[in-house]
Amino acid sequence: TRHPGLMSHVLLSDGIRSTEALLRFNLNLTPSQFNKINKATTTSSSSRKIYNNKSNAILTRLNRSTLRSFLHFFTKTIKLDAVQLQRMVVSRPQLLAYSVSNLSSTYAYFAQELQLSQAEIVKLVMASPASLMYGLDSRIKPNVEFLRIEVGVGSKHWRKIVYAYPQVFSYSVDTVYRPKVEYFLETLQLERKSDVSTIVSKYPPTLWLSTRNIQSKLDFLSCELNLSMADLRFMILSYPQVLGLSLEDNLRPKIDYLLADPTTTTTTTALVEEENIKEVDLVLEEKQQQISDSQEEGNEIITLTTTEEEAAAAMTTTTERVGGGAGLTRDELKEFVLYQPALLAYSLEKRIRPRIGKMTENGIRFSYSPPHLMSMTDVKFNEWLTKQTSTWSIE
Repeated sequence: TRHPGLMSHVLLSDGIRSTEALLRFNLNLTPSQFNKINKATTTSSSSRKIYNNKSNAILTRLNRSTLRSFLHFFTKTIKLDAVQLQRMVVSRPQLLAYSVSNLSSTYAYFAQELQLSQAEIVKLVMASPASLMYGLDSRIKPNVEFLRIEVGVGSKHWRKIVYAYPQVFSYSVDTVYRPKVEYFLETLQLERKSDVSTIVSKYPPTLWLSTRNIQSKLDFLSCELNLSMADLRFMILSYPQVLGLSLEDNLRPKIDYLLADPTTTTTTTALVEEENIKEVDLVLEEKQQQISDSQEEGNEIITLTTTEEEAAAAMTTTTERVGGGAGLTRDELKEFVLYQPALLAYSLEKRIRPRIGKMTENGIRFSYSPPHLMSMTDVKFNEWLTKQTSTWSIE
């Protein structure tokens, strides 16, 4: 070749670059990322079943024209930046098998009929790329109509559910959602379907947490707090987020501590939560669920962290001598929880135990404190603490 430089440029031009090379180049993929895509798109029959037989040998069937259309759609229509596009494809390479026309129809539904903003659509796509892979008429529209009509969720709430909890599309109306509505109506003896709307609007994952998961927490709370059905119903309607807390890693340790005698000292070895929490804002970013048409999956919220890395970093094993608890009677704890059910969502190790420990050191019983004490910021709590001069003050 007389002009190797020119030939190299021509061979690497977009026009005749291989599909694989074009994918690597446009997404700036590392070899490991590309191998992950290649492996994920050429694997098992179970994957092919889930994705309608479209995940088999995608890269061998993907031509340059289709790939260019795919990249153009996500960068120009949805407006993902380069980093977002790379992350989306690496996390859900099966999207490469879907026609841009189908993806465009789903996007148009989100943007025009649901009136999601561009930022909300980007958030939805990045949180759950699989949301674009569901059938528009067979899954997405029926699930939205279920929220709007059967559950009666207002437009402000169902729009937020769609982009903040896109896993709402992972489950079937017939096999999961309708039975769950009936479960709540019967178990909590709800008189109005609007009560179900209240629960779902405040905490959407109640729709897909398993009934076994939920029932175990309802039974535990009823027993430990001596709740009547009216009490339990009031609590769940006020703060359904409590149903997303792990029974063994969250609810039980907190209630045990709040009931424990403040004068006792024990040696414990425990898995300790270390979540950073400013206020009890249980707007939890759910982990992406596996697509499931045939069964309910009950994933519990163990910590208030938002990513797997943060969750791993937040859990440490510790052995230490721990002071006593809050010393509440069951009736006192019941009163506290019914006044502010969010008490059970605060971190035991980062908020509840340290604050009660400071109060005990100053001779102040938790039972005489304001019922909203745990919702105070650290500054407000410390200001309150310095004002207290006796165990009976509740200023």
